[in-house]
Amino acid sequence: MKHLITLIMAFCLLSVQGQNQVSSITISMASQMPAQIADWASTMPPVSITAQIKADNNRAIPKELLDSRILATIKNGSDKICGSFTPSSAPNAGFNSLVKNWRGADVTELLGQACTLKPGSYTLCVQIFSNNGKQLSEESCKPFMVKEETGSATATDITYQPAQAISPADGAVLSGLDAKKPISFRWTPIIPKPKEAVVYTVEVIEVPKGASAGSGQFTVLYKSAAITNQTQLIVPGSIANNWPIAAGSSYAWYVLATNKDGKNYGKSNVNTFSLSTGGNNKIMAAGCQMDFKIISSSCEKDPATGYTYYKFCANVLDISTVAGTTMYFNDLLTYNCVNGTLTGCSAVTYADLIKSPNGTITYIGGFPNTIPKTGIGATVCFKFTPTIAGATTATIRAYGVCASGIGAAAQASGSATPDTLVTLPLCPCTYCDKFKQWNFEKDSVTTISSPATAAHPPSYVVNVGTTISGPMVNIKSFKAELISFIHNGKEECFGCNKDAQTFGNFTGGTFGSWGNGLFPLSGANTTHHTLSWFGASGATIPLAGQAINLQFTAPPFSTLSCCDDEIKFCIRYSFTNADCQTCSYIKCYTVTRKHK
Repeated sequence: MKHLITLIMAFCLLSVQGQNQVSSITISMASQMPAQIADWASTMPPVSITAQIKADNNRAIPKELLDSRILATIKNGSDKICGSFTPSSAPNAGFNSLVKNWRGADVTELLGQACTLKPGSYTLCVQIFSNNGKQLSEESCKPFMVKEETGSATATDITYQPAQAISPADGAVLSGLDAKKPISFRWTPIIPKPKEAVVYTVEVIEVPKGASAGSGQFTVLYKSAAITNQTQLIVPGSIANNWPIAAGSSYAWYVLATNKDGKNYGKSNVNTFSLSTGGNNKIMAAGCQMDFKIISSSCEKDPATGYTYYKFCANVLDISTVAGTTMYFNDLLTYNCVNGTLTGCSAVTYADLIKSPNGTITYIGGFPNTIPKTGIGATVCFKFTPTIAGATTATIRAYGVCASGIGAAAQASGSATPDTLVTLPLCPCTYCDKFKQWNFEKDSVTTISSPATAAHPPSYVVNVGTTISGPMVNIKSFKAELISFIHNGKEECFGCNKDAQTFGNFTGGTFGSWGNGLFPLSGANTTHHTLSWFGASGATIPLAGQAINLQFTAPPFSTLSCCDDEIKFCIRYSFTNADCQTCSYIKCYTVTRKHK
């Protein structure tokens, strides 16, 4: 037994020696790359290089690697096409941890020159050398292609999604009071975010009566100064005074995006808005007026679907000055009392009684046939579903008609349509409620061990393989997070290295057609618990059908036959869709290591 203990202790003290002190070099990049090397700094997914070194017995970085050099070249076959350095002049690798990562612009700097590649097939090759030119790693290469240019663009150019105009929303009607306030314009940023600054310009135009905002050239009433990396603009003063327009015309606005050199990132959608013509009322006819006030707003959960919706309640009061009339909830365009009954006068859907150009109104309850003239009036409640996800305001319109009686002779003596701008309450996101269950196929959890050699001690890795078969959703990014790691076994069986921080750390992984995942941090961080994947240029792929393979470090497995153990771990899988909505699912696994 003493000899056995001595042997084990001797094995723990064995130094890591050998020529190649870097265990792996992983290169991640798109299969098609821009011809201009300078453009590699902003490609999506980003180009990256990850090097993992072999530590000594104390988990320290070998001395020879502290001042090592990293040589990067681009080759066509065996011919070097790009790269100005040699093994003795290459940049310092800067190893300050067991894992070192270079990403984006860091990779292009390793080449030392801004080359322009001709169309064809190439490989990006990376190798680590000592300060005096001694080889410390095998050469690792990644193939890629450069496609021939078509016109002024290449197949690898990033496609940006233009900004989206949000507020004022399309079709909004601003009350007289709102028209006297500074107007606020809000929009979404372009996607994906460029590395350089984005310059936004807001333009407001006049749209003549009967014309479509997108149908031609119109008078530009206002053009903002350059707005850098911001998505909001507040213009002071009165709208009517700042931008007078002809009777019957309306306003429209949009956003233009460029970089500081004028590169065009596109034009947003065009939103139209107008001003109320009578204070707080759109139409004032024959003294027929309605007072419409929102008194409450809330987020409610539909018991049938489980989804959240906006609920509004309002007080409505008949403040007409027309003698001998009664105000009914109705839309003037559908008003008809020819059948001589009260039901006939109100024979419209509730969607006709309260409307919004920014979404859908559905009935909840409390709608009276007639609108009271005294007290606070009647209270009406309704559901609102916005057209644009993420909207923060909406215009609500109530329609009424004043009639002197019931019957054919009493038709349409007046109408009232007050407009109210409301702020939508902040509601919890319910999008992910429909993805509470994810489906997985072909689950596989195995442990892999590399036997000890004279150069390095044995290594142990857990490999997780699975295929996601649901939910059915298109995604633009995916993430795997190792959120729990538990090692169960006999204390006396655990190896010499009992540092928990060295176990349960991702060493790599692939996800479907997106290939190798990216670590969030480089430098001193070696405890990687997250791997991420991104679609090129913001493109989406279906989540269902994607195969996942993940690897992370495991504790040493004792060679003693009585020392079986168990590893329990949980991984949180997350996706983000094209609307930037993120949902996640936690899946737990158990793997048992037994001796034969």
